[in-house]
Amino acid sequence: MLLTTHDLAEAERLSGRIAVLVAGRVLTCGSPAELARAVQAPSRVRWAEGEPEADDPSGVAWELHRRYGGPVPGLEIRRPTLEESYLDLIEEARTR
Repeated sequence: MLLTTHDLAEAERLSGRIAVLVAGRVLTCGSPAELARAVQAPSRVRWAEGEPEADDPSGVAWELHRRYGGPVPGLEIRRPTLEESYLDLIEEARTR
C-alpha cells in the first residue's frame, strides 16, 4: 500500500518504510529509525539534573543508573522524530 502525506506524525505512526522526495526525486528511503540514523540526529536524555544530547542514549541511561544506584529520578529518553529527521535531510539536500 502506498500512502502519501505531509503529516509526518501520521507517516511515522502508519508506515514501515518511508521515502523522502525532493524535487520529484527520492532522496532517501527506509524505516523511521533508519532515517533518524542516516542523519545522525542525536537523542535527548533528560532527568532531574540534566538534559544532554546523546548518540548512545542507552549508555547514558546505564551510567546514570550506576551513579544513582538504581532508578534515575525523572528519566526520559527522547529519540528524534520523523519530522526532525526529515527537516535535517531537507536542509542537507539544500546545501549540496
